[in-house]
Amino acid sequence: GVLLDQKLSEEIPYNEYYEYYGPDFNLHITPSNMENHNTKKYIEDTKIELFECLSSLPKPSVQIKQVPHSTVDSKVEEKEGDPDVRISQADADKMVQDDR
Repeated sequence: GVLLDQKLSEEIPYNEYYEYYGPDFNLHITPSNMENHNTKKYIEDTKIELFECLSSLPKPSVQIKQVPHSTVDSKVEEKEGDPDVRISQADADKMVQDDR
């Protein structure tokens, strides 16, 4: 609403997150005078546990490396200058090098 400079309706259409807006089921949640019982230690412990879980996730198996510029064929560079121009299959076949 802020981005489009428009006022949004208070009514929320039914969706999979509808229950999160209870008990009023309106866009703007009514503030309460409920005391925050989260201690700093609890929040810090939760943060540490979260970081431990994140660190145990699998890492990407492929390392990203820079390709040396000298290995790139100069013919390809010239033809790649214009992204709207495509290399024909015949030209692409000519660029294949036999590694035998």
